[in-house]
Amino acid sequence: MSAEDTLREWLFRLAWRLRIWHGLPSCIATAIDDSTPPVQEVCTHLTNRTSDFLGRAQEKGTSSTSVATEKVFELITAVSWAVDRFGDDPEQARQRVMLATAGVFHVGGQQS
Repeated sequence: MSAEDTLREWLFRLAWRLRIWHGLPSCIATAIDDSTPPVQEVCTHLTNRTSDFLGRAQEKGTSSTSVATEKVFELITAVSWAVDRFGDDPEQARQRVMLATAGVFHVGGQQS
């Protein structure tokens, strides 16, 4: 799988899995700014994995280098809430993630 496809799949799976427990996106959002919540360790791990995949895509030129890992993770956390709130099935969730992350893959004036 290409670096771009790997990142796209990771972002979808992250949003899909975070939506499973009602309220989890709020807990994750709190842990982003506060190191004391019990989910902080998980949040750090997920952010690090996001950084790995984003970095690979950036190295291959398929993801914008102006996009910060933390902002992508925050965005996916918000998208996971929407996936849950609007009752998306996997295909709808994938489309929502693709739409929300279009700017992540916008390189040099072109969508990769």
